[in-house]
Amino acid sequence: MSDPMDDLINANRDELLRMHEEAVRRVRKRLKAALVDTEAWSKGIEDALAIFDALSLFHPMHAESWKGWPEGR
Repeated sequence: MSDPMDDLINANRDELLRMHEEAVRRVRKRLKAALVDTEAWSKGIEDALAIFDALSLFHPMHAESWKGWPEGR
């Protein structure tokens, strides 16, 4: 048996996974930079939290809720 919603479910899953992978890439970049420059540590943590906050608003079926990644992150 096939669920007629399978394609939509899979597309949503793929898009959510893509966004989570992008968030991890962005957070990793900020934290690696913070390790090199200890004065930038708190900025790196702030950036990481802002990225996670933005990610929490994303849903592929509600594009109007997505404002994009925080600037400069």
